[in-house]
Amino acid sequence: MKPEELLMDSKVMTPNDIEVLLHCHTSGEAHPNIGAVAVCGALKKMESNGLIEPTPGNILHLFQTTDRGRAHVAQLCGLAWPQLAWTDESGKII
Repeated sequence: MKPEELLMDSKVMTPNDIEVLLHCHTSGEAHPNIGAVAVCGALKKMESNGLIEPTPGNILHLFQTTDRGRAHVAQLCGLAWPQLAWTDESGKII
């Protein structure tokens, strides 16, 4: 898959998508980079996937997470930290 296809694939979340989702979840303000193509694309992608919705009153550029979006944020926050381990040639941890 080409990088530009990856960015628009609604099944894949980019780091930008995650940052925008967390912004919508934690902030009552418009994203500081609302004019950026990547931010606008992330908002459209997440709204079409039911992760965010316009805030009550439909104030321009303000979004909040839906139940589905809040569940996904909980999933992301529940991920364990990666672990580094030394292994031998066979893959056994040493």
